[in-house]
Amino acid sequence: MQKRFALAVSVLLTVAFAITLPLAQVHLRPIEAFIPTLQGIFSVADLITAVLLYSNFSIDRSRSLLILANGYLFAAFITTAFSLTFPGAFAPTGLFGAGLQSAAWLYMLWHFGFSVAVLLYACVKISDARTQVPSGSIRSVIVCNTSFVFIVVCAMTWFVTARQDWLPPIFSDRFHLTHLIIYITAACLFLSTIALGLLWMRRRTVLDLWLMVVALAMIWELVIGIKVTGRYDFGFYAGRIYTLFVSIAVLNLFLVETTKLDARLARANMSLRQERDSKMMTLAAMTSSISHEMRQPLMAATMNAGAALQYLKRSTADVETACDMLHSVAADIGRASNVLDNIRDLFKESDRVDHGVDVNKLVLGSLTILGNDIKDRGVAVQTDLAPELPQTQGHRGQLEQVLINLLNNALDAAEATPRGRPVLQVRTVLKGSAEIAVTVEDSGDGIDPLNAERLFDPFVTSKTEGMGLGLAIARLIVERHGGRISVSSSNALGGALFAVTLPVPNSARN
Repeated sequence: MQKRFALAVSVLLTVAFAITLPLAQVHLRPIEAFIPTLQGIFSVADLITAVLLYSNFSIDRSRSLLILANGYLFAAFITTAFSLTFPGAFAPTGLFGAGLQSAAWLYMLWHFGFSVAVLLYACVKISDARTQVPSGSIRSVIVCNTSFVFIVVCAMTWFVTARQDWLPPIFSDRFHLTHLIIYITAACLFLSTIALGLLWMRRRTVLDLWLMVVALAMIWELVIGIKVTGRYDFGFYAGRIYTLFVSIAVLNLFLVETTKLDARLARANMSLRQERDSKMMTLAAMTSSISHEMRQPLMAATMNAGAALQYLKRSTADVETACDMLHSVAADIGRASNVLDNIRDLFKESDRVDHGVDVNKLVLGSLTILGNDIKDRGVAVQTDLAPELPQTQGHRGQLEQVLINLLNNALDAAEATPRGRPVLQVRTVLKGSAEIAVTVEDSGDGIDPLNAERLFDPFVTSKTEGMGLGLAIARLIVERHGGRISVSSSNALGGALFAVTLPVPNSARN
């Protein structure tokens, strides 16, 4: 895109040059405000370009960019001096005591100095990787260079105004040039042509491409400058106008590229922020899931330990029952340890080690673990387990965690229903020869079909004290086992029906 645009601008410049050249000596009416207006735009555009180049230099510490930034800053300063000393712009012979030759020499020094800067940029850029400025001295380097450029321009301005008698005459009067202009312009033209050639051979970046366009515009302007006979010829106006066009085009390029860079940085920062937030959410989910899953076995251990103490405190201590309670405490603590292992295996990135799992035994074991809780709540449990089920492959502890979570939710829902005795029903079914389904039904109030799928989203819960992680973790575990989990309304008991479907490995099929 940039190549096509630069090519289009170059063709446009060449066409404008071809049209201008035959008409270059046509004398037009002097417009006194032309130079101050045009040079003011030049100064601002080149100054902004210099600031952008210094900013890029502060990032990558390229000496070639520093040289080019100095060149644009030099152009911004000297065009200001040129405008102030131009005859008729602000004073009949110019400000600062300028004479007939002052503005003309500043004009030639402008083109000569900028051509040298572009030439040095093209020469130095090839060795930038080996000559970068140390990062600790960036600010001092920029201050020193800008100060040096300012001093140089001030010295040049002083010399061409205070010592103008020492300079060969470029103008014979206010409007007409001498033959000296041909030789001075030819020297600047030679430098600009070499700079264009070096940029062509060593072009690598979009900046190099547009500097070639700038060099081409300067070459055409200088050629027209040789052709014109004095100020306010057609070539005098035209050459400066399309050079200004190129200057503004380069400035727009920098602004567009800077905007794109800022946008890329903003997107990168946003991505980093999102990645950080995602990691924090994962950490929060893992922490909350540990708290959620550890609560039940720790509460059971606390209750059993308290019961054991009560049996031991009796006047006739019931040691046998207390021992049974303490065995339950040990089992509950073992379950808590297994929960930690299961969650660690769930969140770590290493491959899970699968074993054969008997689903019927898994269901009965989960009901046994919750036996005391079921008894205390007065919930009637009905089981309908399919005989001779093939084994599924998976992590027994994680699948047990899923079933305990579903059973606990069913117990909460059934207990909260005032009608009749709460009921919980568990079934296992062989679906064809490829899948095993486990269903958990309760006699609670059921679920809203519109919110059924959202129940499995993290931090979504219908419980006043729930955290909304149990079902989300259950779905994660089931899906990692190649299965699926769903919820619907129970036709038999009127509450909710959760179904977990697990695959049967090929080796276990009939």
